[in-house]
Amino acid sequence: MPLAMPDYRHILLERSPVERIARLTLNRPERRNALKDLMQDELGDAIESVAADDSTRVLMLAAAGQTFCAGGDLAALKDGSEPGSWVSDSADDVRRSFKRTQRFMLALQRMEKPAIAIRLSKLMLYKGLKMDLETAMQMAAAAETITLTSRDHAEGAAAIREGRTPQFEGR
Repeated sequence: MPLAMPDYRHILLERSPVERIARLTLNRPERRNALKDLMQDELGDAIESVAADDSTRVLMLAAAGQTFCAGGDLAALKDGSEPGSWVSDSADDVRRSFKRTQRFMLALQRMEKPAIAIRLSKLMLYKGLKMDLETAMQMAAAAETITLTSRDHAEGAAAIREGRTPQFEGR
């Protein structure tokens, strides 16, 4: 039986002492799991906690909803509905605001246990994978490659840099 972890607002963290697996789920499906300040802080806390836990051998990353992570939440940008720490007229302030992102990404990189990102629907996760690990990993790698090289991904990244609403084409 998985153990529920601290009450986070934008992520779910469960640990299974029997399987020795931690499951970290991005949980803002209404915003396509877009990152905002609090969510990044929660990710940093959760990943550092899993990294320090000797009883956990692997971290599985998943996401609620149909999108793994849309990147930065556009609502947190200037003129957005929920301006975050990225909003400043000072380049130094903006640069410092990325420490949250750096914290959780570096925690993942430095963690001395495998972290596996699963980009499949919730239904498949709940039913369990009915394939061998190698096939599952190849599918996950292919899905991420497709996602990160799509026109919509490039448009989303450009929109964030330019502080505008992205114009997605579905490609």
